Amino acid sequence: MKTLLLSTSVLLGSLVLAPASARADIFVGVDVNAAKLVGDGSDAFNLGFGGNVRGGYALPIPILKIELGALFRYSRWGLADVNGMAVDGTLTATDIMVGGRAGIAFLIKPWVQFFIGYGHLSAESAGQSNGQGGTAVLLGAGLDLISVSVISLGVHVDWNKDVIDTMGSTQIGSSWVAFGGNLTLTF
Repeated sequence: MKTLLLSTSVLLGSLVLAPASARADIFVGVDVNAAKLVGDGSDAFNLGFGGNVRGGYALPIPILKIELGALFRYSRWGLADVNGMAVDGTLTATDIMVGGRAGIAFLIKPWVQFFIGYGHLSAESAGQSNGQGGTAVLLGAGLDLISVSVISLGVHVDWNKDVIDTMGSTQIGSSWVAFGGNLTLTF
């Protein structure tokens, strides 16, 4: 009798305490950035601007928030003045990537992100334009400071790179650091 009572108690207790079935939420995010090119030749460009649009699924795991999905990235820089004279020209990065963000699901939410995919760099100067595609990478971290119901607002910093393979097994590309604000809606 004790065994039956104990077994019934364990069964009923596990049913009551068992978590509800997990389901993934849908998220949409927008990031607005200031972007600074780094590396060789970066001094030839002014501070740029850009933005990301993210979308996918947010997985509810206790104390963690995992977002998996796609990201579209756009960044643009103008050529810096040379010896006080204005120079006309731009460098633009347009990328599509897959990856995600992982963070701690507390009131203030720190997170890290990684995305990889296809990137396209295009340069325009003096009426001439040139564009090439290759691999795009984004590695970043941030902090969601305000998280109310379905809305999260925060700040972030990202390291970005577009790598283009050329003939002769050499690679060219651009690297930049982006910093700014982010807004995420979760449904």
